[in-house]
Amino acid sequence: MRIILILIFGLISLQIKSQDYTMFWNVSSLYNPAASGLHYWFYAALTGRQQWAGRKDGPKSGSAVFDMKLNVLHGGGGINFTLEKTGGVQRYDFNANYSYHVNLQNDRILGLGLSGGIGQCKISDLQYDPIMTPNDNLKFYKFKIGLFYATRHLDIGLNSDHIIADKATNTDTELISRYLLLGAYRFDVGEILAIKPNILIKLYPKNGVDFKLSSGLLFIFKEKFWSGVSYAMDDKLGVLFGFDIINKLRIGYSFDIITAPINQGVNNYGNHEIIAALKIK
Repeated sequence: MRIILILIFGLISLQIKSQDYTMFWNVSSLYNPAASGLHYWFYAALTGRQQWAGRKDGPKSGSAVFDMKLNVLHGGGGINFTLEKTGGVQRYDFNANYSYHVNLQNDRILGLGLSGGIGQCKISDLQYDPIMTPNDNLKFYKFKIGLFYATRHLDIGLNSDHIIADKATNTDTELISRYLLLGAYRFDVGEILAIKPNILIKLYPKNGVDFKLSSGLLFIFKEKFWSGVSYAMDDKLGVLFGFDIINKLRIGYSFDIITAPINQGVNNYGNHEIIAALKIK
């Protein structure tokens, strides 16, 4: 049964392409608000990513995630902030999460989450959006709803994201939606090794059948050291490693090789990502 589940996760990872954080499983509540406060009393993570390292116009992104249990509210809550810069486009957004926890038998938890946020996109170069003028700002509002089911071995969550964005003319609005599946399963192999596949699938219904996926396969040694590989179809292939200090401080790094047929020679550059997280049970 375990081998079958590993193969299922692996086969899914080969089907759908994606561009996202390589180590997305460390910031689950950034994607699904229902994950807030499920595993830790307090969790804080900082993530930084440099794509096409060595090029001035390479995309840069960073995020800050803070989660904690809120027993007085029968659940968990948190906030997160994301900043992205690609060439002449800069975007940021801020979100607040709440997750109501339902405690089930055998240490299983079901989270029901809501999230609301606001953001802004600034255009400083016409080649990135010829409709807008330089220094034009595009405001948008985000809301999410999700479910997240967690056990000792399995994490799986479903949620929908919706963005209400002002158009460039500021006279109309546009609703953009996407649906996400976040999953992971831990296979314990003896007392010192665990194998953990992770997937993040995104569906954008406005673009028809448009799927995107990020995937990773982790090997965890003695609950202290971990390494593995990441893969996205027609996009990137990477390696990653990290360690946990006294099971409270996590440091991780990943390097991706671009495999997508992108122009302007960006395939000659790699992507760097680093994460630092504080986790308290």
